[in-house]
Amino acid sequence: MVSDKKLVTLYREARDFLEAIAGRDVEELLAFTRYAKVTDMQEVFWRFARSLCNKRGMPATIGDVDDLEPFLFGFDPVRTADKYGGDWRRLFTAIREGYTPPGPMDMSREGSYWVVFTKGLLSGALFLSRIGTFSGFENFVAGFAHHPIALAGLPIIIERFIYGMGFPLACDWLREMGYTDYAKPDIHVLTIFIECGIVREWDTFQSFKILAHMGRLVGEPPAVVDKVLWFIGSGRFLPGDEPVTRYRNAFVEYVNPMMEKL
Repeated sequence: MVSDKKLVTLYREARDFLEAIAGRDVEELLAFTRYAKVTDMQEVFWRFARSLCNKRGMPATIGDVDDLEPFLFGFDPVRTADKYGGDWRRLFTAIREGYTPPGPMDMSREGSYWVVFTKGLLSGALFLSRIGTFSGFENFVAGFAHHPIALAGLPIIIERFIYGMGFPLACDWLREMGYTDYAKPDIHVLTIFIECGIVREWDTFQSFKILAHMGRLVGEPPAVVDKVLWFIGSGRFLPGDEPVTRYRNAFVEYVNPMMEKL
């Protein structure tokens, strides 16, 4: 069991480390995570599509999800569900006939990115259409916010109901919509946790709970704690197309001697 003192130290040192390497106020980097919020069902579905393809290698095959807007009726989940029903092949065919993606579209390959993505899009549209309105969606999410233990129930339900949307991607979707109770324990954060002795194995659910607990300890939303560590691990805090340098190893070497003394 990792002590609360170690978790607090890890976060505070991570913030200071990020500010030093970024050369700018950390709050500038965190502004989107802290303040951005979806306002309608079209944005909810658009964010869903972006998170659904947030897997290694998939964006290079799918391309820009904005290009799929005509086939998804302006990212309207209700109209999309009504148009294609439960038949993902109809959506796949419509996209293939009207869009040229960067990667191949082969309906016969069950595990191909485009088959998985199209099934997921339609599954997500059907899920959201059952909820109906944006206020209904807000109430649905809020229903899991009454207790820290209940929070994890929402991404678990999303994982069960939406094809291709595993627990980490469900957390990514919720976080990117502005629900800051949710952190995505991705490869960068998980690696820092393992190398700093916070977790012993590759466990996304356990890491999700630790990020939530860290947030409570330091008075920050879990999404903010997550992003601070993610910026260090990924190095993606530079503007435009500047080269990315990952600082995970340097941070681990910096913080571990402090952690070992606690």
